[in-house]
Amino acid sequence: MVIDCAGVPRTAIRTRKGHAIVMTLAADSVLVNRRSDDYREAQRRWLAGDFRGVVAERKREADRRMGRAD
Repeated sequence: MVIDCAGVPRTAIRTRKGHAIVMTLAADSVLVNRRSDDYREAQRRWLAGDFRGVVAERKREADRRMGRAD
């Protein structure tokens, strides 16, 4: 079961702060019983070559959940 997935730049997760944010988002997803039901569709698109589109969507969702604007 995939709990959560996100598209974030590598620079965002090179720091302990970045790791903590990603881990906290995942832990919060577990606590509220959220599942990433669209993961398989995103994986299919990724493998078909639409990796930029998938990353852009996941990044927007991660930014929204972290309270960051585009």
